[in-house]
Amino acid sequence: MGVYNENNDNDSQQQQQQLQKQQKVLPYWQKAQIDMELAIAKETRDELQEVEAEFNELNEMFKDLKMTLDEQSTDIKQISQNVEDSLVKANEGLEDLQKARKKKRILL
Repeated sequence: MGVYNENNDNDSQQQQQQLQKQQKVLPYWQKAQIDMELAIAKETRDELQEVEAEFNELNEMFKDLKMTLDEQSTDIKQISQNVEDSLVKANEGLEDLQKARKKKRILL
């Protein structure tokens, strides 16, 4: 029976060696698949980082645009106020001219 056990042990060792060889082949195949998926993941990550950078740039552009519009809005409000003030002054000047004309007629 001792011989049977040795043969059994040899068979077991051979099976283990064969299994280990198969496991070495399988991980290479899996490694290739994992490497491909990793490359795809890295490419996707890089593309997402590019999109993020573009969104950040776009965000900065909108901030600049808002600041410009705010500045222009202030300028436009000031111009509008100046036009209104000019209209008031022009009307006051017209009234003064009409009063002066009436006074001149009275004096003549």
